Amino acid sequence: MASCHYCNSEEGLYNYTTIFEDITVDNGNKTLAKKVGSLRCMVQQKNGEKYVVLLKDIKFVPELWVSLFSISKALKNGFILGNEDVVMKLMKGKTILYFDRMLKTKNGFVSEIKLLPILGNNIATTAVEANKVKPKVNINNLYKMLGHCGEVATRMTGKSFGYDVVGNYMTCEACSVAKARQKNINKDWKGSSITPGKRRYTDISSIKGESYGGSKFWVLNVNDYSGYCWS
Repeated sequence: MASCHYCNSEEGLYNYTTIFEDITVDNGNKTLAKKVGSLRCMVQQKNGEKYVVLLKDIKFVPELWVSLFSISKALKNGFILGNEDVVMKLMKGKTILYFDRMLKTKNGFVSEIKLLPILGNNIATTAVEANKVKPKVNINNLYKMLGHCGEVATRMTGKSFGYDVVGNYMTCEACSVAKARQKNINKDWKGSSITPGKRRYTDISSIKGESYGGSKFWVLNVNDYSGYCWS
């Protein structure tokens, strides 16, 4: 695990100092870090969410074939490490950074995150622009998190908490099942039965006390054809 952040391009690097520091990579070989400074990046998640992050004390190592993000340094800065299945994530407050891209290797994969350096004049306004970049959340995921409170309430709640609620609302199967009801029974009288014993009506009732036989429930049967009642 990298002890600090490394980049293989000096694009966007600012407030830097020139250094000549030997860096040992994972295969044991040594390479040279030539600068150390700060780098503002736009994080682009696969689900469309965007965040502005500031990487401090990042070292420029031109011979690296990829840039390296130091999880241990992020943990020292108050982030919490977690995962969702095989996807690692760093959490701090409302910010969640997902390492949602995979670089396949011979026996597995390496987790990646897409960071785009913020260049030129954007550096001076990044602190302001960062506040304008709202974290995005899918309407259907937020709907479930808020307890299935309805589309309008979900969007308004997400907006009030500073989220950009995106995506098309999909009918919730769980809510549809919960709201389902039995079809009304037809109560229109269609006339008496013309066949003895074909149709019988039954009604059950209860009484406060007990009968002489010790019963508390009473059943009434009516033959629809003859109108004969018995219990």
